[in-house]
Amino acid sequence: MANFITMYHNPPIDHFRAVKLSIQDRVEVQPEFVEKYKDDLQDPWNIMNMDGGMHQIKFKMSMYNPTLKDGWDPLQQYHHFPDNVDIIFGYYGNNLFKVIMFREVFCATKIPSFHSRSMYPEEVIIFDIHISDNDFNTPIKMLPDHFGTFLQNDFRSLLTLCCDDGTIYFVDIIHYGDYVDDPNSGIQWNDFILSNYIVAGQKLRFKFDLTTTYMCHVFPIDV
Repeated sequence: MANFITMYHNPPIDHFRAVKLSIQDRVEVQPEFVEKYKDDLQDPWNIMNMDGGMHQIKFKMSMYNPTLKDGWDPLQQYHHFPDNVDIIFGYYGNNLFKVIMFREVFCATKIPSFHSRSMYPEEVIIFDIHISDNDFNTPIKMLPDHFGTFLQNDFRSLLTLCCDDGTIYFVDIIHYGDYVDDPNSGIQWNDFILSNYIVAGQKLRFKFDLTTTYMCHVFPIDV
């Protein structure tokens, strides 16, 4: 315990942000940090506290949407985190961390751009698509003009979709006038809809962090 207390009061080797919202059952971790230390990070994470104790939280490795889940509640109770919280963690190596500071999140425009629900000005762009009965019968979805133009200007032929449960899907982007021989390297549109239990009448949101436009978060929203 004494060793952990000593380490706790030493400066970390790096820091990163993580955000937990009340509408989600997991914590979204800044992907740039995970990319940087991907060869060192393991599950679970050990979060030191100032009393010499330790909290263990299950870590799900992902280069697109790394998350923390099981074990969060005791850490939240210890630090008295609000339900919507933006946290800066310190990293010490060897899977050791501590909470440096945190703040309550009151507005989506204040959530850092890596998070799925961020609306951070000038760093995030969103597109909403209404889901109809036809979406369950077609393997290819015709996108609204503004969404299609965004993807076309970005010269993407494959898009990574990240869902709330951490599942990753790859979808082909077929530009107007392209010859389509076998567009099935990614999941088909209707299979994606069915796999995620989307229902007709819902609106599906595609949220892009403009620094990583090859990937977007996808989730249903209330109409």
